[in-house]
Amino acid sequence: MCPSGDANSALLMDEGLPLGNTEDRFTRRALHVKIGNQDAEAVPVYITQGGTPRNIYSEALAVPSGSETAVVTYTVPVGKTLHLFRAQFSGENIATYRVKIDGTTVALQRQWWTDGLSGEIRFDAGRGLPCPAGSVVTVTALHQRPSAANFSARIQGVEES
Repeated sequence: MCPSGDANSALLMDEGLPLGNTEDRFTRRALHVKIGNQDAEAVPVYITQGGTPRNIYSEALAVPSGSETAVVTYTVPVGKTLHLFRAQFSGENIATYRVKIDGTTVALQRQWWTDGLSGEIRFDAGRGLPCPAGSVVTVTALHQRPSAANFSARIQGVEES
């Protein structure tokens, strides 16, 4: 628990050092900050050098059983690179979700009743999954339930020149 009593607040640096001190404040003391509500619930922090955030959402309605369907698709513009950080998905039935780059599966997650009907695939390492200009990023859903179902998905990342 932080001194302020708020479990979600961060500790502040010691402001007791005199101004103009030649000693670097950040090498004097280690500052460990955890962001999140519980130990198991850390919040990822993405560091980028600028760029434009991309948050693309779409839905696929009345998806028939046994048919892999693109739920959301995004084409990276010419002269840009998309750093893909996360794909979120949800649906009315259990399903297998795939994140594809130019038709090639780069990540897959199977949902089941015990997992809930929504989830996400994260690309947290480094600066995310780089997708060069012209790449087509797609999230698909495939379900085997007897009736049609609705699905939604979101692609999140940062686009840079």
